[in-house]
Amino acid sequence: MNIKKRWLYIGLVAVMSPASALNVGGYTQARETDIERLKVYISGVGSGVKAANSLAEPALYCQPNELSLKTDNYLSIIDNQIRDSKALYPSPEEQEDFQKVPVSLVLTWGFMREFPCR
Repeated sequence: MNIKKRWLYIGLVAVMSPASALNVGGYTQARETDIERLKVYISGVGSGVKAANSLAEPALYCQPNELSLKTDNYLSIIDNQIRDSKALYPSPEEQEDFQKVPVSLVLTWGFMREFPCR
């Protein structure tokens, strides 16, 4: 997918995400205080991202067919994206903005990074 289409898709996902969607700040807090409820939510987010990717033409990411991801994999991918965001967005203002990003978008970015289409 060319870069313009990819950013357009990412922008559309961000705009269409409801205001009540779990953002990075909420995810980080829930990771410490309500992990069981978070796992249920993230399982649904992961299923939704995978379903959206199956409809994208071309796909945003290419997960190997033999690889079956579970909720703990989704949590790990999100955690890695959040950890790495500190290098990508080093200023306090950028980190504050990143805390508002929907976790569904963070998971999508993680899938794109982990399973690039070649």
